[in-house]
Formats: sequence, C-alpha cells, structure tokens
Amino acid sequence: MANNFLYCQTIQFKGQLLQNTKVIKNYTVLVDGQATTTDDAGIFYAVINSSARQIKIQPSDQKYIIVYPQGGRALVPKDASLVTEIILASFKSNDYLKEYLTVSKQIKDSIGKSGNQMKSLNTQLDSITVMLHKLNYTDTDLRSAKEIQEGKDRNIFDITKDLEDYYRNAQNLLSAFKYLSDYAFSNSRGLEQLSEAISNYNDVYNRLDGKKIFYQKTIADYWSKEQADSFQNIISFAMDTIHANNIYPLRDLLQQIRDYFNANNKSAQLKLSIQKKIADAIAVDSDLIEKLKNKITQFSQSLTT
Repeated sequence: MANNFLYCQTIQFKGQLLQNTKVIKNYTVLVDGQATTTDDAGIFYAVINSSARQIKIQPSDQKYIIVYPQGGRALVPKDASLVTEIILASFKSNDYLKEYLTVSKQIKDSIGKSGNQMKSLNTQLDSITVMLHKLNYTDTDLRSAKEIQEGKDRNIFDITKDLEDYYRNAQNLLSAFKYLSDYAFSNSRGLEQLSEAISNYNDVYNRLDGKKIFYQKTIADYWSKEQADSFQNIISFAMDTIHANNIYPLRDLLQQIRDYFNANNKSAQLKLSIQKKIADAIAVDSDLIEKLKNKITQFSQSLTT
C-alpha cells in the first residue's frame, strides 16, 4: 500500500535534446540535480514529483549550454506523455563567447597599452558580458571558459611542436637512409650521419613518449574527449605501427652497414642484400610517414578551431 502511495506521488518527465534540429544522442543532463542520459533518438526520462510545475535542466559538462527554455527551466506538461524539446548550443561556438575570450586575452596581455585603450577594452568586455548573461552564461561559465582558453594557450604549442618534431625527424631518418646508406658502406662520415639521424629521432621519440599521457589528459581537459581520442590514434599509429614495425628495424640495418664497413673481406652479394632491405623498408616507411603527416596536420588544425 505504501509503495502504491509513493508511486502516485511521482510522474515521468520526457524530454528531447536538439541542436540545430539534430538530436543529441547519448548525452547526460541533470534534471533537478539527477543525472539522465539520452537515447539514440535524443530522448531522456526523469522521475519527478507529480506536484512539480517546473523543473531545472542543466548540461552535465561544458560541451553545451541550454538556449531554450530560458535558463533551462522547463514547464512540466499536464499530459505526461508529451515530449518537451530542449534546445542546446555548443558552449564554444557562440560568437559572443569567442569575442569575450579575445578581449579578455587582450586585457590580460596589457603591456604597452595606454590607459584609454584599457578603458575601451574593459567597456567592450562589460558589454559582451551583458549579452552572454542574456544567453544564460553565468559568471561561473565565463570563468570556466577563460580557464579552458588559457589552458589551450599554455599547451597547444608544445603539443603540436612535439608531434611535428616527431614527424620531421622520422622523415629525416628515412631520407638519411635513402641518400646516405650507399655512401656509408665505404665512408665513415656517412656512417656517422646515419647514426646522428637515428640519435635525433630517438630524442624526439623519447620526449613524445614521456609526455603522451599528460598530453592526452590535457587535450581531454581543455579541448574534448574526441580530440583526445584522435591524439591517441596518432600516438598509436606513430609508436605502435611506424616506430615498432618500421623505424626500429633500421637500427639493425645500420649495424649491418657498420659490420660491412669494418669487415676485412667485403662481400658484394652481402652489400646488395643490405641495400635491398633498406630500399624495401624505405618504400613502405615513406607511405606511412606521409599518412602520419596528414593525420598530424588535421589534428593540429582541429586544436585551433
């Protein structure tokens, strides 16, 4: 009897999340503080008090903001079977927010600016802030957006530089084997340059390997999980595929060249065999390196949008 009484005190609220008429799947919102996740149709369900006339809906993270209903306060329909549409917008896509972050950065980097310039910037920032408040951005939202942008500014250079350094040194290593390996069979300077190319590659490999976990967390914190997954995909391709299967074996080929160089009796057949192994390796590696370059370029561009 008690259970029936409790059941009568609650109803099921049914909502649908939309962004530009497209449903938002598998996303979690808070309904009066309780988490619920949308299905493939963008529908979510929440058990609420039957006497409630209004509920508060909030995004679970900084990915979206609610632009309708105002302030995320949705009226509860009299007919519980009706679906209430909740319109979301990307937290980062709002032009006013982008302008807010730009002006905030100009104020922060205020060295060399005159008093009048600073006054103008602060007036501009106040005006933008008023507009953002009208769009349901809270002061906490704006502080969070600034922290995210500052985190991006702190880390984007190192992330992209280490990825690009890895690509360049891998490419340089292949070029060294392509153009210097024949020379190295009979010249100590050629051997030395091949060794230098491997050493330079190892340095950037070890640097990226040591920072990859930090970078992935940083990207997830300041950009998105999707971009963090893209970064992980690049790392796996670079280190598990290219390095382990294609670049690491070049060290063995360098040792074979060195052994040939130091041998008293030099076999022409052995030299041809080593040269063929190098040519075969370079042909495969060059295609993979070009693919890696494209992945890194696309990823780096995504961090700036």
